[in-house]
Amino acid sequence: MIRLAALALAACTLSALQVGDQVLPDRVAAGDDQLAIRGGGTLRWNGIFAIYDAGLWLDAGRPAAGPLDDVRKRLEFRYRRAIAAADLAKATSATLGRALPAAEREALQPRLARLNALYRDVQQNDVLVFTYVPGVGTSVEVAGAVVDTIPGADFAYALFAIWLGPDPVDGGFRKALLGTS
Repeated sequence: MIRLAALALAACTLSALQVGDQVLPDRVAAGDDQLAIRGGGTLRWNGIFAIYDAGLWLDAGRPAAGPLDDVRKRLEFRYRRAIAAADLAKATSATLGRALPAAEREALQPRLARLNALYRDVQQNDVLVFTYVPGVGTSVEVAGAVVDTIPGADFAYALFAIWLGPDPVDGGFRKALLGTS
């Protein structure tokens, strides 16, 4: 029995992903569906200072789905340093929807303000999670609890595009999240 349990544990950890000192699970739940790990990496400021480790999970039932398609997805960030809530909001405001036409970006502003109001000062090892479910919206999880769900596929597209879009905050980080680096 112990040997069987050890084999099961080994099988589970073989497909997990090591990012920094964290092991990201190969699968996570999003509602009634499973998401599969696509990739993970560490975002560095100026290529030197580690800001956070992150993982990307996409709908396990749609393996060919792109990261910005209207499918279930999850981005999880584990912070490596303390960051003030105001700085998180400022960075999100500066990057959310920057590649969108002005009218589309303007339409996102009330939901962006709603997201920015949810931010709290983070400390080392704090976790922030965004999970998008089509037809429901993007849930924002802080310290293990969902604090709000922001509606709209357009909002999810703009939010996830910060890291996964054609003009991401860091191209190498994008590749790591997509598992292509």
